Amino acid sequence: MKKKYVLEANLNNYGFQIKLFRIMKISAFLLCIGLLQVFASDSYSQVTRLSLSMSDAAVQHVLEEIEAQSEFYILFNHQLVDVNRKVNIEVSNKKISNILTALFKDTEVEYMVMGRQIILSPKEILDEGIASIQPVQGIVVTGTVTDENGEPMPGLSVIIKGAIDGTVTNLKGEYSIEVEDPSAVLSFSFIGYTTQEITVGNQTEINIALELDILDLEEVVVIGYGTQKKINLTGAVDVVDEAVL
Repeated sequence: MKKKYVLEANLNNYGFQIKLFRIMKISAFLLCIGLLQVFASDSYSQVTRLSLSMSDAAVQHVLEEIEAQSEFYILFNHQLVDVNRKVNIEVSNKKISNILTALFKDTEVEYMVMGRQIILSPKEILDEGIASIQPVQGIVVTGTVTDENGEPMPGLSVIIKGAIDGTVTNLKGEYSIEVEDPSAVLSFSFIGYTTQEITVGNQTEINIALELDILDLEEVVVIGYGTQKKINLTGAVDVVDEAVL
């Protein structure tokens, strides 16, 4: 069976009520983590069809067969979901939602399917986990980038360090980018200029002026179809008179 994220409670040191409370809290936390990781398209669960024919089988064996026939991962807590219960199930070419509805009919267990993830839990814990999830609020940072003379720099790259997200400045040197974490670092770079990195923090507007990178400036030679650093250029280079052009 594919790897399960199963939490086991310590049943030896505390009273039943304390144990159950902790189990529910841990399960809710597990549920939140799972939900945050699987907020994605549910198209897979809509198009995937399964067939099962099992008699007097433990629920756990049915779940194992579901995972074996598909790319689903099933998350549950052994203390809250009775997977030793015996069931008979006979389905042909059915969606996962139909199979789970039949599998947990007349029980307190409910399910949530998102993409390739399936979460099993009693209804009150499932509802608690969903209610506790807060949408991630992105921070929109705007600003203007200029050169050492105060002139706007269009086409300059603004990227989030360590990520693939980024943007470029417009003709006025202006940019706008969204980050998810105040600790994100914005990197401003342009050929021939010193790259600057600034931590967003609580700023929503960051204006900077880039300085020329004198050490990085090297003479280039136009070679007809592009440019080449002079130090790397080999072969003949001719000069064409303006009248000839």
